[in-house]
Amino acid sequence: PGLVVTSEQEVLEKFRERFEALKRKESQKALRGVIETALKGGRTEEIGSLEGLADVRVTSNRSTSLLWPPCYLSQVVKKIEGLERAANLLDMLRDGQTNDGKAWEGVVAAAIAMRLWLSRGTDLLPALKRTEIGCIIDDDAQSTTVADVLNRHASSLKSTDRVTSTHLIVSWHDQFVGVDVLLVKEGCQRREVWGYQCKQGERAPESHPPEGLNKAIWLQACARQETTFSQGWEIPSEKRIEELLSVSLSEVAPQYWRALVQSKPPSAAAVGSSAAAGANS
Repeated sequence: PGLVVTSEQEVLEKFRERFEALKRKESQKALRGVIETALKGGRTEEIGSLEGLADVRVTSNRSTSLLWPPCYLSQVVKKIEGLERAANLLDMLRDGQTNDGKAWEGVVAAAIAMRLWLSRGTDLLPALKRTEIGCIIDDDAQSTTVADVLNRHASSLKSTDRVTSTHLIVSWHDQFVGVDVLLVKEGCQRREVWGYQCKQGERAPESHPPEGLNKAIWLQACARQETTFSQGWEIPSEKRIEELLSVSLSEVAPQYWRALVQSKPPSAAAVGSSAAAGANS
């Protein structure tokens, strides 16, 4: 299905038809199975009838792996309590152009949201075990500092004495606190705030991160082979970024868009990018 142009209404109808065919207990397993395979690849019987919405890739060892176009991942995320609003991040891929920085932000934020739900961390995320989760879309243009955002959403970010909460905060405003994505982990005795700045191309930092961050990560769409540091930012290598994005979302990342535009021989990753992009047209 990812190899054809599909309207938004057709996407909704296809997903609804297959999801409603699942029994309630099966549906929860299927949702988890979709996110699991989106992150690590492979296949699982738990997905049931939803597998018909995925693209299938034959890997180098001749096994098969599912690739999930963002239009269908978005519908899955809408069904997950606590992350319903994260579906907006995946929808950005459908609405943006290949040179649109907002779409790159959507790729990164959506990958973080899915990892939050499964508590599947990488070294570009704080520890995610035993934490409640949530996604906040900050739509206030006056949120120009990290402190502004934390104060505005204090009630949502609050954790109980025994439970840690971790919230993904994203804004559509260009001047939002000097980063594109915030990840706030709130414990009974400690708060961690990680900031992520997503940049198209190879642009490097020209200023220091905003105040109030425990860790500042600069994610280049055209990353280098080695991790570097500049102006107080950590600039991860391409390999570490691909690990964060996971199997399905790595293949709709800007480095693959660039390869297609430059008419390079398509790698398996580039073919997956073309398939996913077609499903969101």
